[in-house]
Amino acid sequence: MHLEIVEHRSETPANAAPAAGTLDIAALYRKHRHRAFSIAWAYLKDEEEALDAVQEAFIKAQRSGDGFNGRSSPQTWLFRIVINVCLDMRRRKSRRPELHVDDIEIVEPRPRSADCPEKTVEDLELRAAIFEGLRRLSDNHRVVLVLREFSGLNYEQIAELEGCPKGTVMSRLFHARRQLRQLLGRHLDFPLASVA
Repeated sequence: MHLEIVEHRSETPANAAPAAGTLDIAALYRKHRHRAFSIAWAYLKDEEEALDAVQEAFIKAQRSGDGFNGRSSPQTWLFRIVINVCLDMRRRKSRRPELHVDDIEIVEPRPRSADCPEKTVEDLELRAAIFEGLRRLSDNHRVVLVLREFSGLNYEQIAELEGCPKGTVMSRLFHARRQLRQLLGRHLDFPLASVA
């Protein structure tokens, strides 16, 4: 992901909460770009679209940094922008005509390490099974699972981002984990207890 952020230096201590309207977007980018990608992928289910969404979200954050009102954490504010961009992209995508199977080019993933081909194949199989399992989850279950497990957000932060009660987040997360365990167990031929 290539995104140039203009860095603004401030005299405030690093642990101080930013005042409303003042944010170091470059620091937010460095700290949260991977989590932002996880959130975008959870909504869009496509790596390239998720990268585009993250880039667009950080551009919007840079342009509207003075729109930060301090009512939530900068991280929550940023992730809300990411989610809004993803929702906009999904709306735009639903208005476009569907692609036919013949229009899709399949690209094989490149192995990361030539040192141990067996390990590379196992890693690729595991990654493919996880992504397939995530794709099979409902949108609500996939989003809370990615926000919690990959982005590290707590229940309250997820509830705020999703606009639902904390109990709903906990319930969705429970069901998402259970469904993913079942899917991974079936795809990878290992007992459910070892996934817990």
